[in-house]
Amino acid sequence: GVEFVFTITTMPNVEIKKYKGLNIKKPKVEVKEEEIEHEMGHLIERFTELVIKEDGSVEEGNIAIIDFEGFKDGEAFEGGKAENYSLEIGSNTFIPGFEDQVINMKKGEEKDIKVTFPEDYHQEDLKGQEVTFKVKVHEIKEKKARKLDEEFFEDLGLEGVDSEEKLKEEIKENIKASKEREIEDKFVEDIDRKSV
Repeated sequence: GVEFVFTITTMPNVEIKKYKGLNIKKPKVEVKEEEIEHEMGHLIERFTELVIKEDGSVEEGNIAIIDFEGFKDGEAFEGGKAENYSLEIGSNTFIPGFEDQVINMKKGEEKDIKVTFPEDYHQEDLKGQEVTFKVKVHEIKEKKARKLDEEFFEDLGLEGVDSEEKLKEEIKENIKASKEREIEDKFVEDIDRKSV
């Protein structure tokens, strides 16, 4: 003999309590042009190309490929060294003042950069301490914005989206759907709260 065990998922029994006169309305969903442009900017940024800068120096927004080593009172400190590190100038990921001093450095240039660690720095022995970083720039890359051409839309890989107009429409629909989900969730919460 063979015994079969089936598990069947059924819809739950819903007990309807007070549901009239709750004065809860769903707001109308609107998508503003600036919201679409904002999302467009993010999308284009994700597909931005990095191009090696053959001439010139490090500028705001460039990616500097650097070696660095930090010294406090002439002694190298733990965690203060890296090689071929990609630093986006203007990202504020380093100690205040560090990125500013990398600006104008050229490929192959070496420089001592003096900075002071913040008082709230997580490493106790470096809080508020002045240190020197020996920095060398290996390479400079700059961002090259993509044109919204056929190649861009192929890379994007969204079915039926082959123009800026269609892309904006797709983004608008995505924003609208996201807002509708938020409103629906809040609507259900409000009903649940007021019907108790």
